[in-house]
Amino acid sequence: MTRLGIVTGLVFEAQVLTGMARAAGCLDRVRIKASGPGRSRARDAANALLDEGVDMVLSMGLAGGLDPALRSGQVIVATAVRSAENRILPVSLDHHRQIMAVLEQEGLNPVAGDLVEAVVPAASQGAKRALFRESRAVGVDMESFGVAKAASAAGVPFLALRVIADPADQEIPQAALLGMRPDGSVRVWPVLRGLMASPGMIPELLRLGRQSSAAQKVLGRLGQSVFTGFGLRG
Repeated sequence: MTRLGIVTGLVFEAQVLTGMARAAGCLDRVRIKASGPGRSRARDAANALLDEGVDMVLSMGLAGGLDPALRSGQVIVATAVRSAENRILPVSLDHHRQIMAVLEQEGLNPVAGDLVEAVVPAASQGAKRALFRESRAVGVDMESFGVAKAASAAGVPFLALRVIADPADQEIPQAALLGMRPDGSVRVWPVLRGLMASPGMIPELLRLGRQSSAAQKVLGRLGQSVFTGFGLRG
């Protein structure tokens, strides 16, 4: 039976998926770690899961949209992941086909396309346009390439599944980034201080909050479908 390892960048993403695994009765067959942002942390988290004996590794969580046609809440099932240096690592094609069929059946309307790595958050429309122009990837995150690298070195199957929070035409207010900690947790006070210094960011931050909340709900549905698709539900 498959023992699934899942790496998320942020703690709240791991909490969402852990709750879904508990509800599905498969916590004994799923290991979930929040790595914090970035390739090296994600690679280390994936290696820790591999040391625990998982035989497949997934990168899951929220992402930024790059393809202008995709909106917040869209599910991406990566066909490959690209590094910031444009190195490409593949996903497991058999598992990709399997999970795409399950997600379509569950009504999640997944999009297949590449994910590209960001070394720093792709917060501006200009940064997203540049990444899309250079890579033609449909979405961007900071962890999937690191997870793919660990899986490739270990010779185990890998998939990346992400839900768009901020689409291509949306800026991420700088205040939203101030609360991010290296371990993937979020502190509120730095965000509030940033908003007090620049209150003009409040409307955009509220919009981002609504979209992130909706995307988290989709992430929960995505987790349930993944556990079903791999036969892990209790």
